[in-house]
Amino acid sequence: MRFLLTRPMAMAAETAEKLQALGHEALPAPMLDIVARPVGDLPADTFDAIILTSRNALEVLAQSETLARYRLTPLLVVGERSARRALELGLPKPVEIANDVAGLIAAIAGDYRGKRLLYLRGADITQDLAGILRREGLRIEEQIVYEAVARTIMAPAMRQALNNEKIDGVLFYSTRTAEIFVRLIEQEDQKSLCRPMIAYCLSSHISTKLPLDMFGGLRIAPHASEAALLALLPQAHLSSNGETKGEKR
Repeated sequence: MRFLLTRPMAMAAETAEKLQALGHEALPAPMLDIVARPVGDLPADTFDAIILTSRNALEVLAQSETLARYRLTPLLVVGERSARRALELGLPKPVEIANDVAGLIAAIAGDYRGKRLLYLRGADITQDLAGILRREGLRIEEQIVYEAVARTIMAPAMRQALNNEKIDGVLFYSTRTAEIFVRLIEQEDQKSLCRPMIAYCLSSHISTKLPLDMFGGLRIAPHASEAALLALLPQAHLSSNGETKGEKR
């Protein structure tokens, strides 16, 4: 089966490899482009820890010359994948790895009182982590280091795949990518081409951004992890040489 991946390109490429290992095909069709922002002035002294809730911020930390002096600072992150990515980028092994943002907030509020913290984040956030921690009495400096810019036109490869009915399903990882996908589809009057497809959503909240009549079916991960999302996909049938067989287009 062939699936459309709506997440930013770097993450879509990782997911594509996982789908291939499961015997599926993937077409990356990012709804967002990640653009680094110039890092503003920061204090010359050090921080006790750096908070990162996305891998995009990790990438900026590893590449920005302005942030170079902070690269040995202890890291507080969300997700095992971010922890692994930190090591791949040559950053220290994170000292705190939470399952989600709420878990990270709780850990920081409990263990980092009196500490000086730096929060590197994107321009758009779903939870005001810094505000919550400040209300708890913690000292935290915020720095926006990237923004996720919405695509305004449909990629030619995506348009061609839709027109040729070569897509079996679409994977959605965020409400924003779901909203952009719907806007691009409606902009080109291609809603009917989505009806044979299944929408796979990382959460029920994401599914609320999809019109009820857009897709032929909807699947929602039981919990917000990529493993749970990919477990929803139909099992591919592989031949002895590892090729997928018996698929319908």
